[in-house]
Amino acid sequence: MDAIYGVWTIDTIKITVYPTPIANLGADQKICSGVNTILNPGTFPASYTYLWNTGDTSSTLTVSTSGTYIVSVTAPAGCYDADTVKITASNQPKGVYIIKGSPYNGQYNSGTATAPDNVCVGNTVTYEITPPSGHTNAKFGITWNIPLAVVATINGNTPAGNVTVTPPSAIGNGSLSYAANAADADSLYIITTTVIDSITACDTSVMRYISVNSLPSVNLGSDQTVCPNTQVYLSSSGSFAQYKWSDGSTSNMLGISAPGDYWLKVTDNKGCTNNDTITINNHTVTNPNLGPDKNICPNDKVLLDGGNANAYLWSTNASTAKITISTAGTYWLKTTDANGCFAADSIDVNLLPTPDASFTYNITNGKSAVQFTATNTTHNKYTWTLGDGGNSAQISPAHTYTLTGAYIVKLVVTGTNGCSDSSTQTINVNTAINMPNALVNELTVFPNPYNHEASLNFNLIKNAVVNIELYDIYGRKINTLANGQLAEGKHQMQIATNNSAQAVYMLRITINGQSTVIRLIDLGNN
Repeated sequence: MDAIYGVWTIDTIKITVYPTPIANLGADQKICSGVNTILNPGTFPASYTYLWNTGDTSSTLTVSTSGTYIVSVTAPAGCYDADTVKITASNQPKGVYIIKGSPYNGQYNSGTATAPDNVCVGNTVTYEITPPSGHTNAKFGITWNIPLAVVATINGNTPAGNVTVTPPSAIGNGSLSYAANAADADSLYIITTTVIDSITACDTSVMRYISVNSLPSVNLGSDQTVCPNTQVYLSSSGSFAQYKWSDGSTSNMLGISAPGDYWLKVTDNKGCTNNDTITINNHTVTNPNLGPDKNICPNDKVLLDGGNANAYLWSTNASTAKITISTAGTYWLKTTDANGCFAADSIDVNLLPTPDASFTYNITNGKSAVQFTATNTTHNKYTWTLGDGGNSAQISPAHTYTLTGAYIVKLVVTGTNGCSDSSTQTINVNTAINMPNALVNELTVFPNPYNHEASLNFNLIKNAVVNIELYDIYGRKINTLANGQLAEGKHQMQIATNNSAQAVYMLRITINGQSTVIRLIDLGNN
């Protein structure tokens, strides 16, 4: 105010009082190298400024290394405060590794997400955990520790397979074993181990990726029952890196022909193995039994019996269960049973020599006595059938016939080998005819033996009463050829019989009361 002139003047000033900042970085800190910590001097109005001794002007400072850090916080009025903190950074534990241990039934790769270790379902992988540098297993729990060792999926899911953690000891590394379960198949797991330095409290984590793989599917099929000696080829569907059969072969197929248990072990391209076993059984086959080799006589017949089967094939091309043979040779039989199995047997049939049954004869003593002589006199047995009902077992018998006519003589011989043979001859015997030459001559029957018909021829010296009758072997009259007066001279009469089989007849001729008998043989249809 100007008093002199009585005029007043007013002026205004605004005074802002800023609180003096109090910077507080806290107590000195120990951190692990590489682990960030944030230094914060406090909360101040936005108009306050900061200056760190690193030259940074942010309200906070992120550090990870040892050092003394100073911050100055200045208010707009220029008042400020500063604080200092000492950061001591200790190194994280180094030299910690997850390495392959024992047992390790898998593929050990680089253990990364792109090249994980492989483990197959049912197998166990063990990893050893090495102590950090500067520490020993004996100091475990004193200078270092493992607060965490787990196996989990990327999403943190725990595997179904059993996980076993073994702490280290003075004599060995700690380990973590994982037994892969089928429920874990086709998944990627991470084994993680955290190791802490008990002195610095710094820790480090290491990990490996594990791929759990399904076992390859191998299937040899159902057990089989086949015919003996059948070739069976075994194989499994699918393609594998390696094959190993029970006989040591390594191809993808095995041919076998013997019964037994056969297994196949396959390995896929991830090293996983699986196996399957098949049992091959044989059907029980009953072989035909044709018996021991045989020696047979000529004209013998042998029955070969193939037994019970579904089908038969003989060397003779017969397809029946039995065949009859009469010639020498090797005979074989192949049979097929209800299962389609084949069986076979063979037999040798040998033909024994035929004994000689031939003979000769000589008619003597008025043409009625006959001497028979066997050609071979060394046989075991001789059986003669002399044609008139007589028989003989002599080697060379003599025989006298009482009737004129034809006689069929048969000799059957049995040799030393048991074989028999026979021969037959027809002989004509003329016994004395009780008929005077003054009545008849040239009395003949031709032919004799005959087939159904023969001719009777005779010459009468003078007229005579003639009776001619034909009888069978039983004495029954068959026919009368003449019965009455016949003139002198030559006569011919037909004798006719009709037999399908051989038969003997008696022709009785009576001239003027005097008779004679002639024996006839009709050979029938032979």
